[in-house]
Amino acid sequence: MAQVAASSIVPLPETAMGEKMDANEEAAARQMAQQMQSQQDQQSQAEEKKQQMEQLQEQRRVMLRQILEPAAAERLASIGLVKPEKKQMVENFILQQAQRESFARKIDENVLKQILEKVGEAEEEKKGKIQFQRKRHDDSDDDYGIEDL
Repeated sequence: MAQVAASSIVPLPETAMGEKMDANEEAAARQMAQQMQSQQDQQSQAEEKKQQMEQLQEQRRVMLRQILEPAAAERLASIGLVKPEKKQMVENFILQQAQRESFARKIDENVLKQILEKVGEAEEEKKGKIQFQRKRHDDSDDDYGIEDL
């Protein structure tokens, strides 16, 4: 015999006064019960997703601790206080390189500086450069002189 969860069984045949429910009341009560059940399901899915995200973050921290020397990890943490998006980019780069096994030893502070420079250059390329064009003294926006009036 299959077991049914206690929360899925909804007794609906009578009202609080002991009267029998008509079809409309019964349908409304069932709909309300279904809505409550779907809300509970959504909450449990959100909690599971949150736990998965926390587990992934913990795995990232553990991997970075194994890859980075303490001084480099401290530098990266201080960068994260000022520019969290840059810290995220550097961490992603380091983890990608670690998956490709391109690091023969732990990353020290000097190697981290080089990685930061590479990431900084990549950011500049994405943003583009702004060039200012200044007017020359012989250039005038006023093409109409007093004589033309």
